[in-house]
Amino acid sequence: MVMDGFERELRAYSGMDAAYQGDEPSSVQKNSEDEDRNCVNIQAETFLRGLASLPRLRGKVLMSTRLRPCPVELHGGTLLAGCYEKELTEMQPDDAVEFFGRQGIAGNRGEIEQACGNYG
Repeated sequence: MVMDGFERELRAYSGMDAAYQGDEPSSVQKNSEDEDRNCVNIQAETFLRGLASLPRLRGKVLMSTRLRPCPVELHGGTLLAGCYEKELTEMQPDDAVEFFGRQGIAGNRGEIEQACGNYG
C-alpha cells in the first residue's frame, strides 16, 4: 500500500492551502510540534497504529509525508517496532540520467544534469 502525501492527514497540513504550503508547517509557532503531527481524523490515527502493531503483516506500507505522524512513534520519538524512516534527499546524477532515459526523455547526460540541477 502506498500513502503518498500523508501530511494532509496531519493538523499542520490539513487546510485548503496545503498544496501551496512550504515544507515547514506554519502552525509550528502557534502550536506544539507534536500537535501539528497528530492526525486530524481519529480513524487515520487508529489505522496507522493498527498497521504498525500487526505482527504478521504480509505486506509493506510506504508513506510519503513532510512530517512524521505521531501515531507511528512511542513517547520520546522512537519509532514503533516495524517502522522505518528514510529521509529522501536529492537524486544522484547517475540515477536522474537513468530515470529520464527510462521515461523516454531524450537528451545527453550534460543536458539532463543541467535540467535537473535546479531541482536537486
